[in-house]
Amino acid sequence: MMPVVILAGGRGTRLGLKDRPKILADVCGRPFAFYQLDWLASQGVRQVVYAINFLAEQIVGTIGDGSRWGLRCSYVHDGPLSGANLTMILQRLVPLVGDRFFVLYG
Repeated sequence: MMPVVILAGGRGTRLGLKDRPKILADVCGRPFAFYQLDWLASQGVRQVVYAINFLAEQIVGTIGDGSRWGLRCSYVHDGPLSGANLTMILQRLVPLVGDRFFVLYG
């Protein structure tokens, strides 16, 4: 199974979030990220790399290494808070996941 990259660097301003990144927005009592990770694990995915930025330490602290889901989760910082810089993100991701991977929005 190919690795999955989750773009999770946004601020979540349209959701009205100020104290957490949107990937950690509460959905029925659980962070949104947990639903994604549950589903990815059920589909046979084993490696997830998050491109993080805004309040990145909260994402790392909440998800950790992914072992809770039987996954290997790692993180790359996606650069300055000026929107997703795809070239910069890819330069950091390819050494971790190779040149074939799935991309999901967080």
